[in-house]
Amino acid sequence: MSALAKALPGIQRCLLLAFSSTIPGEVVGAIEGAKRKLAKTGIDAHDLVELIRIDDPPADTPPRNRQAEQQGDEYRTAAEWAEVTLRLLIAGDGRLHDRDIDFMLTVRRRALRGMRPTPKQQKWLNDIRAKLGETA
Repeated sequence: MSALAKALPGIQRCLLLAFSSTIPGEVVGAIEGAKRKLAKTGIDAHDLVELIRIDDPPADTPPRNRQAEQQGDEYRTAAEWAEVTLRLLIAGDGRLHDRDIDFMLTVRRRALRGMRPTPKQQKWLNDIRAKLGETA
């Protein structure tokens, strides 16, 4: 299990508190707590932002082809896979094995660099989607 997978639930709690609190000291404390947890994993805030980044499609991108989406995962772009992995990580909070979390973080990092998952990785993601009851 990676250090990030171990720290992810604590980081999520800190960020939730930081964004939901109206008490300035609590917000600062939560942010500092998240920074400490990130430092223990060996990643920094820039790496965290890369993990949760969702790019807006360029303005000249044609509308999504719903028929192609219904035909299967081979029509998904790398950006769509990045979005899928983020949704699965959020939906699986507390319900996924560490190995699944590590795998999805790796696939997401690769997708953000423009690389689509291999057919074997797509199968693993589909298995996770089925376990979580996700349809997209």
